[in-house]
Amino acid sequence: IDQNTLLVKDNPQIIGSLIFAYDTKHASNEWHKNKFLLEASAFIIKGVCQHKKLLDHRRIFPIIVESYPLFVKHLPELRSIYEPYFYSLAEFFAKRLVDRQDLTEFTSANIGYATNHLAVALKGVTLYFSRCSKKCGSLTGVDKKFLLKFLDRFMTYMHPAGYWAECDGPCLHYNSLTAVCLMSVAEELGVLKLYVNNFKVVADFHTFVTMPDGCYLDLMDG
Repeated sequence: IDQNTLLVKDNPQIIGSLIFAYDTKHASNEWHKNKFLLEASAFIIKGVCQHKKLLDHRRIFPIIVESYPLFVKHLPELRSIYEPYFYSLAEFFAKRLVDRQDLTEFTSANIGYATNHLAVALKGVTLYFSRCSKKCGSLTGVDKKFLLKFLDRFMTYMHPAGYWAECDGPCLHYNSLTAVCLMSVAEELGVLKLYVNNFKVVADFHTFVTMPDGCYLDLMDG
């Protein structure tokens, strides 16, 4: 495999799966302790940390901070590379949350970019706060109380039918992304039980708009 392909477009997002497979000892996991996976993970993380456009790493942000304990465990020699970058990335997205902390209408027009993007940022900042901040650095204006309040406003904005409108209505693939991100945030903060019924409504909505072959009905954001 040409390692350079690991840094093309969205391919770096595979790093979470690579480092997890390398670390996980299980009868069905033949990749446990496979040297190639660790080498590929090191190659990706070094490549990602050289990239200076922080916004470009919105998608990989939650993945790499969630995997931070595994990086420390298996790639401690690279901590001086990835820890400062994780902090810079988290500060960048934390400011976007702080600047929008009084929002109650999470439409794309109010946010300034897509609703699901903000959910991804919230997930990444939450994971950084709980898993990285003690060793990588505290975030300006962010604590558990802030994250809980932001999550609650996001959940309150959910339409009773089970979606978060991007503009005027549901955008199905992005709605599932938003739901998964917010569910991860709730779980990480220990408040998933408070929102279980909300996520059940989301699941019912997606079940309703899904055909037997697994394809969505043609519902698009207005």
